[in-house]
Amino acid sequence: MPPEPIKPMLLVIDTCVILDMTLASRDRHPDAKRLCDFIQQQRIRPKVPIYALFEITAAARQEKIRAVSQKKSLKGNQALTEGSPLVIDYVPMDMGFFNKYFDPSIPYLKAGDLVFVAMARGDDAILVTEDNNQYKAAKASGVKVYRIKEFIDTFVDVAAPN
Repeated sequence: MPPEPIKPMLLVIDTCVILDMTLASRDRHPDAKRLCDFIQQQRIRPKVPIYALFEITAAARQEKIRAVSQKKSLKGNQALTEGSPLVIDYVPMDMGFFNKYFDPSIPYLKAGDLVFVAMARGDDAILVTEDNNQYKAAKASGVKVYRIKEFIDTFVDVAAPN
């Protein structure tokens, strides 16, 4: 009997993690960059709800304002280029989305956090977040959830050759 094909890793990545991967000024950037490198090397296409683009834009704007006020420039992940992008599958939020993902048994979360947990649960995907409330609710909902460092310890360092 032939071996089962390796199932690709399904990831849902929270907005804060995307920002940590892309903005060098953030405290978690070194670990998040390792996560980003792993995602690129493994050709994983994380899923993110389309509305997260608004969160990313607003947060990046705040980072830019902070940098300018400190007379610094905003620096990003130099490994992410047009030729080597972080490829993300943005998921539209329509009635199909709501019917597939929203389950009343998921603990209460503010709207944005709920969407990420619901997607991860609905797709049986791994959720990567640094948001404490989202992390706890995901765990309580049976979602495989990791903080950046936990993900690295569990998947990246294990996959790295010695």
